[in-house]
Amino acid sequence: MGFVDSDTATVEVTETVVVPVFPWSVVVLDDPVNTMDFVTMVFCNVLEVSSEVAEGYMLRVHQEGSCAVFSGEKAEAARIATLLGSYGLQVSLEKVS
Repeated sequence: MGFVDSDTATVEVTETVVVPVFPWSVVVLDDPVNTMDFVTMVFCNVLEVSSEVAEGYMLRVHQEGSCAVFSGEKAEAARIATLLGSYGLQVSLEKVS
């Protein structure tokens, strides 16, 4: 926040807003092997999201060909990509520019 000094009409900034940067994304690619139900279940288990969120990710993968399902630090993104891959999902780890 800031305040305005009505006599001099200057503005002083008293608070800094910090926007977190998540430089790595885990992208899941569509494949002809895994069923939609299986992919939804994997998202629920690995990403620890609700079935509604998992189904939304799955539909995006199915309809658009891919979907970023996680953004974060490299180590955590790599861990999640490895877990998703261990279930047979096609996964890409991408640096966000």
